Amino acid sequence: GSDGTAVIYSTTADPTQGTLFSADRTTEIAQSDVATLRPYYEPLTDTTIIGSDPEKPVILAQEANNIIVSGFRLVPAPLQKLKAPAVIFSKVNDGTLLGNIIEAKGGVGFSAVESRGVKIIGNTFARSEARGVSCDRSSVLVESNAFIGDWPIAISGDKSCRAEIRRNLF
Repeated sequence: GSDGTAVIYSTTADPTQGTLFSADRTTEIAQSDVATLRPYYEPLTDTTIIGSDPEKPVILAQEANNIIVSGFRLVPAPLQKLKAPAVIFSKVNDGTLLGNIIEAKGGVGFSAVESRGVKIIGNTFARSEARGVSCDRSSVLVESNAFIGDWPIAISGDKSCRAEIRRNLF
């Protein structure tokens, strides 16, 4: 701030235990750097969900029916592994991913596996080196999404994927 303080967001109530982020809520700050910043801590109380394990997705829906994931910012753990997409719908029927901001730090943004009637609508996929949407043995509608950044593959249709793709920004 103008008084020389730095706003730092923490994923826990005790900032010495959680992951720390700068005011943009995406740049991680090392605990060792905090002492020089005169920090003012604020908890992440909005709709940001940050993954804690690079081997696991931020959200996993398995064998679910009629689900909606809407209005979140989903941030995987640092050093996200390719086998751990930010969001996985596995054996989901009629699932919707609507209006989210999905980051993929080196992995996949969203993966549908053996799912039917999945709708991926109005999301922003940011920051990745792999795939934005991956479809494997599923039927998906991918509509009105924005793929921002350096995506080598924005939408991937693998083994027996049935994808309807409309009005996306690449």
